[in-house]
Amino acid sequence: MTPLLLAMILLPIAAAFRIRRAADPVLYGFGKADTMPLRGLLALVVMFGHLDTKTQFAVPVLHLVHWATPAVAVFFFLSGYGLVKSYSAAESSGRIPGYWQAFWKRSLARLMVPLLVVGTTWAVTRFFALDIPLHVFFRRLPRFVLHPPFAWYVWAQLAFYAFFFLSFRCFGRRWRVPAACALTLAYFLVMKYAVETVVYYWITSPAFAVGVVFSTNEERVRAAVRKHPVGVYLFAAVAAASFFAAREIGFWNIPVREAFHLLIGPSFALIFYAFEWLRRVRPLAFVGAISYEVYLLHGVVMKNLLPLGWPPAIAVAAVALVTIGLSFVLNLACRGKRRT
Repeated sequence: MTPLLLAMILLPIAAAFRIRRAADPVLYGFGKADTMPLRGLLALVVMFGHLDTKTQFAVPVLHLVHWATPAVAVFFFLSGYGLVKSYSAAESSGRIPGYWQAFWKRSLARLMVPLLVVGTTWAVTRFFALDIPLHVFFRRLPRFVLHPPFAWYVWAQLAFYAFFFLSFRCFGRRWRVPAACALTLAYFLVMKYAVETVVYYWITSPAFAVGVVFSTNEERVRAAVRKHPVGVYLFAAVAAASFFAAREIGFWNIPVREAFHLLIGPSFALIFYAFEWLRRVRPLAFVGAISYEVYLLHGVVMKNLLPLGWPPAIAVAAVALVTIGLSFVLNLACRGKRRT
């Protein structure tokens, strides 16, 4: 069992006893700014996990290759969680009439502008790398621009934003969360069984629905943690241990993975409740502020740098540094200022 897997079992137990020892347990917030270090950690796990598959060098003792996909599941969880919190804040302040227009304007700009920049860069590099005739290049150009490496995540996010919009705009308070979850799961099933031939990545997408449900019921979760911290966190630790054991004995099939990806988002949320210091890791917060750009760019950088044949250590360091540097520049160019 690797140190990273062991940490996922021990952290919930440590969190439980930390809350148990406190006379008046403090459960810290789980807002967007609070989770920037977590986003940074997840982005690095995804990048080094993919590097691990290509170089067999990136932090081999942690086997991050096994954690790239679960990290994407946590991103989906955070997205569902954040959308509900954003809508609830607008609803409580009476800003709903202008909320949806601002929501789509903000969401499309945030997702599509970096995607088009990265996609155009990918198209140019493919033109020189593949040495294909000009007419073939132009025929493939839309796919190059709109589907650079790992762009499926962007289109999934846009679909989930649409489901969130339809559910919260068209349904009453009682039915909007079930409707959002039903649409998300229906989309997942269609993409998994009817559209995609490679279905592995799509098993992370239902985590968006879990984020919506978790955000809607967060006060109940907080009450349960305050009342029974040891029980709640021990359950999380036992659940993690069971999935890891399934992996060790070769029982790591698609249904087990799907269940694991549904639980990993709430598990990170519970750990964040207990450990305030996780929010103060500034280098991770810096990467978290550009995590979307890191996710989009790391595949393009890998495809262009790894074929150069550098030694694995130099190749991994180069991909990481170039990806983070370009992500920072892209973030500044597309947003005007870096998110914090």
